[in-house]
Amino acid sequence: MEKRNFCISCLLILYLSVAPAIHAQNTDLQQDKTAKQELEQSACHVRHLIMWTLNKDVSQEKKDSIVAELKNDFKRLRENIPGVLQLDLLYEGRLESSNCDFMFDILFESEEALKSFSTNPEHLKSAGKLKPYIAGRTCLDISTH
Repeated sequence: MEKRNFCISCLLILYLSVAPAIHAQNTDLQQDKTAKQELEQSACHVRHLIMWTLNKDVSQEKKDSIVAELKNDFKRLRENIPGVLQLDLLYEGRLESSNCDFMFDILFESEEALKSFSTNPEHLKSAGKLKPYIAGRTCLDISTH
């Protein structure tokens, strides 16, 4: 009987030492599953990335002026266009290895918000200011999940 009690005690000690790790692993798996389900149920965000190349005859001073004006426009667009979560213009710090002049990085709450943005009069007004100077445009629209 003593031997049996010893074995039961050993099993109990073993279980108590391993159980927290097993519980933690199961909890992590459950949290991962819950996070995945929440992500699948949440609305998809859309990132709208546009790289612009200006005409070669546009001076550096004019490029700086265009970018400054666009930054002012971005403040207005951010405030007045529904569904825009983030709006950035990447220009400063551009390296010589770049083959475009600047980039817009815009995060929308949904694909519908992106579609609405593309026809918004405020957006079209800003885009119209760029048209005379544009040599090229590259766009990538991508779902964030």
